[in-house]
Amino acid sequence: MQDDKKYNHKQRKMFGIITAVFFALSAIFLAAGFITDSFFSGDSIPAGTIVVVLLGSVFCVPVFFVSLVGFANQVFNIRRIEKHQDGETNAYSKDSVVAFAVSMLVFLLSVFGDARYFFKWLLEYREESAKALIVPLCMVSLAIFVRGLLFFRERNTEKYIDYVDVRDGRKVRINILSACFRIAIWGLISAAVIAQADTMTKYIFKSRHGGYEKTIEDFKERATIDVFSESLKDGAWDAAIADIDGGGDNLSPQLSFDEVEGAEYYYIYMVDESANSWVHWRAKVKSTQLALGANKSEHKDDPDFSYRGPYPPKGSGEHVYTIYIYAMKNEPDAKLEAGIGFDEPWLAGDNVYYDILNVSDASCNPYKYGNVLAYGFISGTYER
Repeated sequence: MQDDKKYNHKQRKMFGIITAVFFALSAIFLAAGFITDSFFSGDSIPAGTIVVVLLGSVFCVPVFFVSLVGFANQVFNIRRIEKHQDGETNAYSKDSVVAFAVSMLVFLLSVFGDARYFFKWLLEYREESAKALIVPLCMVSLAIFVRGLLFFRERNTEKYIDYVDVRDGRKVRINILSACFRIAIWGLISAAVIAQADTMTKYIFKSRHGGYEKTIEDFKERATIDVFSESLKDGAWDAAIADIDGGGDNLSPQLSFDEVEGAEYYYIYMVDESANSWVHWRAKVKSTQLALGANKSEHKDDPDFSYRGPYPPKGSGEHVYTIYIYAMKNEPDAKLEAGIGFDEPWLAGDNVYYDILNVSDASCNPYKYGNVLAYGFISGTYER
């Protein structure tokens, strides 16, 4: 027992020195990071400085915490040895109950995280892919619960003894500090798994409803609304739809398209795809039929009807002008819709759909989608 005490004293001294050294180093590197950031405010920080500060912080801070745990563990063991020398045995059997209680607390926090993930993705967002991730989340929580039961079992003094007691065939129970350290590790694992599941599900959700890994060609292939125009002949737009500066009469094209059940209105979005999606037309309409020059007749004073026909530079060749029709279930998020440009380069037809029109609430994380019931398009060329 004296040898154990001497050994623990040596270990305590060693961990104490390591803890002090790496505490000082951590403080120096963290302070250097703040000072460097302040000193170079507004300027680029040298790459070498970033690397040194980052590596120093990433290495020193974890070593400090690990050595601190080791130091505390040795202090704890020395106190146990001293208590044992006073004639007490199994003096720390209640630690198993404490470890069990802490485990159950972490277990409940883990279950809360699982439930939050479940209610968010399966009930609120109805993301089917989340079902597959519920199982590993529950497995981690179950592992924490089982670990707690094992701690609780060690309260039995007939089968378990303290680390400092004489070995007599009984198993050695884990001390409270080591138990809490293991519980903390399991808690961090649970938090990391929940966070990773949330990130993965968010990516999958947005890949389905948002703009991840999609191209304008993919978007056009999924169009379901048929759009027609008498202003488009043999793949070229009639000169009448061009702006006066483009050699035309600035009359909005004649359009007809499929009616979509449940649509409150239809959003029209016309861009020059040869000029960085230069916006020529954006409008909200109720009818699925628009006469040639509707911008100068029934929609002349409509604030939601903005049109300026094509006016490509002379000699710039054929420009592709595409009109997109979106069947809207409800109004999109007002803050996003207000940002749609006009008579300037803006978003392509797919990005307007994914990032603006189909978003019902941009304050959510991720966005809530579902405003566009269907969409279609029609394309043609025009040149001067």
